[in-house]
Amino acid sequence: MSESLASLLEEQSEADVAFGEIPLEQLRDVGVLAEQLRQDLLLIAQLEAQVADVKSGVKRLQEDLLPTAMELAGMKDFTLKDGSKVKVEDSLFISIRAEKRGETFEWMKDHGHGSIVKHVISAEFGRGDDDKAKALTTLLEQNDVEFQDAQDVHWQTLRKWAKDEMAEGRRPPEELFSMLELQIATIKAPKAAKR
Repeated sequence: MSESLASLLEEQSEADVAFGEIPLEQLRDVGVLAEQLRQDLLLIAQLEAQVADVKSGVKRLQEDLLPTAMELAGMKDFTLKDGSKVKVEDSLFISIRAEKRGETFEWMKDHGHGSIVKHVISAEFGRGDDDKAKALTTLLEQNDVEFQDAQDVHWQTLRKWAKDEMAEGRRPPEELFSMLELQIATIKAPKAAKR
């Protein structure tokens, strides 16, 4: 437990305990658990930073150092002592420039590649616009246009709704909603001191 927390808890007087305040032993237990949580969160942050460093090193090995060394040695592939096969393969990563999407699709069509261009038509309807959504789906069906009709409720909206319902004594039906109620302790790191 940190010294400041320990000293703070030790300052809890017997008089406070006598007046129905939290017993010193329980405060110490809370302090120990909070400090353990703080230490574990720091450890997670350190380990995540290490993982990021290792991933960066792996990427450099995969995409630069090993392919270059193998090319200089005139090797395309080899097998390690444990049987692992090492091979350099050509890869291609491609995307359409966002600012040139329309122009690119026209070019593809003009050059005989239009068959790979797909249309995804999406329309967003607000709350209470069920009639408009139904009218559009009817129009699409009448014109033999296949479409997907997906409905969703944003998770934050759903959570607020459920909390409001439960506050009013109405629990959402468990056969329709999967819910898990937890108490979660969080620690926010102090702001760095200004210099």
